[in-house]
Amino acid sequence: MFLAVILAFLMVLKVLEPSLGLGFLSFTLSVGGLIAGLIGALSYFRPSGRDGDG
Repeated sequence: MFLAVILAFLMVLKVLEPSLGLGFLSFTLSVGGLIAGLIGALSYFRPSGRDGDG
């Protein structure tokens, strides 16, 4: 996700030439980072099992 922000920032500053492919790559990396973070947070807070059930 950090790389996506850096790519977008460099495109805004015109250090990298903005293109459709680079914009799509930046978006894909950003969404991938968001999904990875959500999976990590959900697995951290997920209960380990049911206690006293049955």
